[in-house]
This record gives sequence, C-alpha cells and structure tokens, in this order.
Amino acid sequence: MGDRTLLEMAAKSAGVDVHESDDGTIQCRPILAVYHYVQGQPYSEHEWNPLREDADCARMEVACRIGINWFDARVTASVEDAEGDQIECSESFANGHNNHDPNAARRRASTRAAAALEQGKQNG
Repeated sequence: MGDRTLLEMAAKSAGVDVHESDDGTIQCRPILAVYHYVQGQPYSEHEWNPLREDADCARMEVACRIGINWFDARVTASVEDAEGDQIECSESFANGHNNHDPNAARRRASTRAAAALEQGKQNG
C-alpha cells in the first residue's frame, strides 16, 4: 500500500475530513488537507499527514485508540477492531530503517494501524 492510500485510509479511520490538494501533486502541495472555516467560509488549508507530523499522529492515535509499545529497536502500534481482534503494526528504527528515527517509526506504525483498522471495516 502506498503512502497516499495509507493516509486516506488512516484519515477515514480517525474521522478526519480530508480532500485532495488543488493541484493534486505530491511535490508542490500536500496530498491531504483539512479545511478551516471562519463563519462558514474556507480561508486556508492545513496539511494532515501523520507520517510527518507528530501532532497529527497523536490526534489520530487518540481518535483510533492506538496503543504504542517500545522495544529495543522497534515500535509496535496496536488497536482493537470492532470484533475485538488485535491489529499490530511494527516498525524498526535500527540499521537504517526509518532513518534511525524512533518518532518516524512510531508515526508509520500508527498510521499503518489506523489504515488497517479502516481496511478491516471495508472488508467486514
């Protein structure tokens, strides 16, 4: 699953209302953005990307009730689906994985867990 699909599914799982950026490119604009409104009028966009932003990831973890467990060189994000089954997604941050960045590993594991939760809803 590519990052774009991963983000779209994670957004659905977290209940985040997102849309594609105006130009639709990855290079120049965010893929996903959340509208901000002032008296019903959109005035700006805010990128939503839990793969890059700790705050977006933390809000997604709370919305989906994702738990985080740390091990020596990996992190595991776990969430319970509607049937009570456990979904676990692990990411390493050793030996070049996730640029040796434990936060990047946490964000990816959590985003994968949220996307897997949504995928389970779609397949169920």
